[in-house]
Amino acid sequence: MMKKFLQILILLALITSTSLYPKGDKKDKTGLRKVTDQKAYTFMDINNISTYFYNNGWSDITPNGNSGFVYPKGTGKTAVFTSGLMWGAKVAGDPNPRVGGSAYRTGLKPGIIKNDGTPADPTSDKYRIYRVRSDVYPGGPFVDLTNEAFNEKSTAGKIRAEYEKDWNEWPTNLGAPFTDKNNNGTYEPSIDVPGVPGADQTIWFIANDLDSTQSKYFYGADPLGIEMQTTVWSYNKPGPVGNMLFRKYKLINKTDTGNLLPVTFDSMYVSMFSDVDLGSAGDDYVGTDTTLNLVYTYNSNEKDAVYYPLPPPAVGFDFLQGPLIEGVAGEDRNKNGVDDAVDFGIIDGKKVGPGKINLPMNASYYFAGGDPNLGDPPQGTIMGSIQFYNYFQGKIGKTGQPFINLVTGLPTHYVLTGDPQKGTGWLDGVQLPAGDRRMGIASGPFTMAPGDAKEIMFAEIIGGAQPGSDRLSAIGDLKANAQIAKYLYDNLFESLTPPKVPKVQTVELNKKIILDWGEDPSAVYETESFSKSGYTFQGYNVYQLPSPTSTLSEAKRIATFDKIDGVRKILDRYFDPIAGAYLQRLAQSGSDNGVKHSLTITVDSLHFDSDGKGLALINGIKYYYAVTAYNYNPNDFIIPNNFESEIKIITVTPHIQDPGITREDPGTITPIKSGSGTATAKIKMVNPDLLTGHKYEIFFNDQDYVNDADGKWHKVTTSTKRDGKNKFAPADVSPSTISFSAVFGATANSLDIIGVLDLRSPDNDYADGIKIDFPAGITINSAEGFKATVRGDFIPAKIIGHSIFWGDSSRSTFGSFSGGENLIMNVTGTIPFDINYTIYDDAYGDLYAGTTFGIKDAHGTFTISSVASQRITQHQWGVKDITTGKNVIENQTVFGGKDWYFGIGPGGSSPAVLGGNLGDNYAVTVEGLQISIGKVIFDSPKTYTRAIQTVFGGVTRLRLWGDAMLFGLPTGLSFYSSDFSGVKPTDLIQDLEFRFTGVAPDNDS
Repeated sequence: MMKKFLQILILLALITSTSLYPKGDKKDKTGLRKVTDQKAYTFMDINNISTYFYNNGWSDITPNGNSGFVYPKGTGKTAVFTSGLMWGAKVAGDPNPRVGGSAYRTGLKPGIIKNDGTPADPTSDKYRIYRVRSDVYPGGPFVDLTNEAFNEKSTAGKIRAEYEKDWNEWPTNLGAPFTDKNNNGTYEPSIDVPGVPGADQTIWFIANDLDSTQSKYFYGADPLGIEMQTTVWSYNKPGPVGNMLFRKYKLINKTDTGNLLPVTFDSMYVSMFSDVDLGSAGDDYVGTDTTLNLVYTYNSNEKDAVYYPLPPPAVGFDFLQGPLIEGVAGEDRNKNGVDDAVDFGIIDGKKVGPGKINLPMNASYYFAGGDPNLGDPPQGTIMGSIQFYNYFQGKIGKTGQPFINLVTGLPTHYVLTGDPQKGTGWLDGVQLPAGDRRMGIASGPFTMAPGDAKEIMFAEIIGGAQPGSDRLSAIGDLKANAQIAKYLYDNLFESLTPPKVPKVQTVELNKKIILDWGEDPSAVYETESFSKSGYTFQGYNVYQLPSPTSTLSEAKRIATFDKIDGVRKILDRYFDPIAGAYLQRLAQSGSDNGVKHSLTITVDSLHFDSDGKGLALINGIKYYYAVTAYNYNPNDFIIPNNFESEIKIITVTPHIQDPGITREDPGTITPIKSGSGTATAKIKMVNPDLLTGHKYEIFFNDQDYVNDADGKWHKVTTSTKRDGKNKFAPADVSPSTISFSAVFGATANSLDIIGVLDLRSPDNDYADGIKIDFPAGITINSAEGFKATVRGDFIPAKIIGHSIFWGDSSRSTFGSFSGGENLIMNVTGTIPFDINYTIYDDAYGDLYAGTTFGIKDAHGTFTISSVASQRITQHQWGVKDITTGKNVIENQTVFGGKDWYFGIGPGGSSPAVLGGNLGDNYAVTVEGLQISIGKVIFDSPKTYTRAIQTVFGGVTRLRLWGDAMLFGLPTGLSFYSSDFSGVKPTDLIQDLEFRFTGVAPDNDS
């Protein structure tokens, strides 16, 4: 509405006035005088709020001088007339404080302070106001901008063009924030994301106060020499977060630049000033909540002429972050109970310290339009600066006297701190009648030396204005929202990040559809390992929608797959205006059925027959689906306690196969099992389009991890250095390696060295022996013998000087070492040092296979460069593509729906946030196949195999059973004879091997 004398000045336009004070409901209609085509203002309107921001510091006011903060967006009902950041400081040689910033007028002009100390051209396009959305970018997908177009009285095409221009020209070189996707420190529009990380909409501009005419026009003071970078952002989220926006101001003392005289700003204060008009201007009250650092305005009447039939809202500014200063021992200026010398502060979204603090709110103030004692400071005169500087200190502007709490009778820096909802304490309406209020929140004092920079952050928040609420319950809504804003700030705004949208692939079959979101393991892991600020991944939802442009509210949820952790139905809180309190409602419907990554659909969940059953899918008809991920925070205080990823609608059409293409429906195939250990492998084809026709093998292996000196778990690998003696012939053991790790020994200064043999031989050679050589300076204290896996005989360790021997080099043709053996030693010495090893070929391939490659041993060197505090061996499984010879899945530790190593050492292969109990649905997806391993049962063999060995033209038949290996470790005894009487069945445990082919089965099972 129209009120108060206002003269709007932008760029180079200067309007003079005979009056110094804003008055009553009269206001100059003079609008923006554009002298260039520069974009001088834009909208912040991504959520439930729509308001204006200008590149000269103004905000919340329309270009024609009316209230510009609209809530709820689209109603045309306004809650704020104008707002702006102000500051005041003293400088040597000037008896009066210098106040700058913006309020009804502005003391700023767009642009930087150049290196020569002069202001940049304020009309330059590079100093326009910039605005970006994280989802609207050059070459990006279609985004519906019709609501913005309606709100801004523009077109969707024009708005998109502006977003894309600002994306490409985002001024990171001037200080605008962005997400550096490739961490190279340079903004690249095709890779990086401009704006506040995670925000849905960001506004940015830069301005300065060097123009003395402009500065004096504000409140009569000379410029300080400040450059102000302003970042404003908001989130398009449901609930309280959709009723707030955030402002961050970075002030830089540029008096050390060029020809400017370096000046220190002393006794400086910053303040957020606002003229809040909740609909009608003349019926408002102000309040302060010191526990929330909140100053706010609420309505004195139950009905407001502008807001009716809605009840009036309450609007406030929450002081989130004050200037960062050095902490002084023995002080607690930020009033958090921690000595400032050991406290931490925040700047640039990062915690810094110890010995750093952010100043808190030091004052709140208010005054009333037209009041002779507690009224507006005069504009364009130094008296205005003096009065505002008093307000910044929590004093009465005209007199400089402290405010007096009318209940306690004591002086205070904080005004109207009572509780209007309870009707207690010092409340507005006693000293002054309801009227046209202004309010402010301030922080200080502090000092800014030349070159110093300070950050200040506020949240502008609104509550109420919903059917059933009233003027007082709106305050409760506002304060609850302020708590959420503070929580977001304390967690560096990370908690607002929903999980990534699952990557979904589709399969169109005959009257059947498959949705598969497990094919990309890295994407699955990124989604399921989500954990920020108490929010962790919880599950997936699958929806059917009526059209490709439908919203989530129109969708039918047809499946939920969630973690098995006792969290099933998630109840979220919401503010009920009728009850005047927060109540609960159903937000997510989990059932602890386990995470799954695909769904086969045969029924239309939106259309039903006469019995209420879903109709069968019809070939040729388009169906629309979406898969989302959602997270959860068990903190009862948090609103919302869950976030769901955005919906990405997928169009799928079932159909019979195209001519010339034969493809069976996917189903479950049964692998061929070799060996007598018991386990189940479940292989299900979920995407025939990705099948390769290759042959696969599920293998089992051991993997060692050590907790290194850096406190982190590291995978032990066979990164050995070859000495050139190996030729990798097929009939030898030369490709074999030994991996070593060191952990601290039981006695002082000793190290336990553990080596694991990885025996590799294309002709199935074993090894007769191993020799380990330590360098001079390393003392061998002990070495352990072990029982041979294959032959069952005990292999002692022999120490000779700096060497250790196990076995021999007799070329027995049936060696004792088959791989996976642990070689355990204890030494004394200083790292780093090299271990040289030799693995002796047993000559089996050379003797029986008739090859001419000769006997070839394996040689290598391993460097011990660090000592671990702990070592853990994990039993794992993986999948090898036999056709290509490459492992397509590795390091899996989930058996029978449970991760064997959840919470142990480095953890298992499943994301820790899934909790280890994953359920029978859990599987790993690769090349169109979902693969899982069931429970492994260590059982006695039911059959025995016969090996045929050829000895230079003759045949030797050898009965061999129980090779005693599972996961590469000996688990029983093996025997090679024709008689196994007296052998315990439990000693006969064999390897497991599953082989299958990646082709579609003959039928759907």
